[in-house]
Amino acid sequence: MSWYVIQTYTGNEEKLVEMIRRIVPQKYYGECFVIYVEQLWHRQQENQIHVLRLFPGYIFISSEDIEQLFRCLKKVPAMSKIMASDDFAFTPLRKEEAEFLLNIMDKDHIVRLSYVATDGRIT
Repeated sequence: MSWYVIQTYTGNEEKLVEMIRRIVPQKYYGECFVIYVEQLWHRQQENQIHVLRLFPGYIFISSEDIEQLFRCLKKVPAMSKIMASDDFAFTPLRKEEAEFLLNIMDKDHIVRLSYVATDGRIT
């Protein structure tokens, strides 16, 4: 199953994912998701973890039948566009790109903070 990127308006990513899950039959895609990243903010002498979109304006979807998925996506009443090459061929993520994203995020599609212990050296 290949991963594809869908572009949408920044701030509408979760809304588009929900619409796709409601409108597009599950048989045409595997997963549809937004990738998030944890960031540490220091405010008023306190550390706070915030979760933000890693790629604002983009969602990810996996499919084995991109042509049929594209036809179904036309029914989704939201501004979206599947990333394609200059000759309008749908462009999946390269295998290495998908593997990299799978390695840095968890099952909830969140890139978690990395914690490091030190004792004069990083352990």
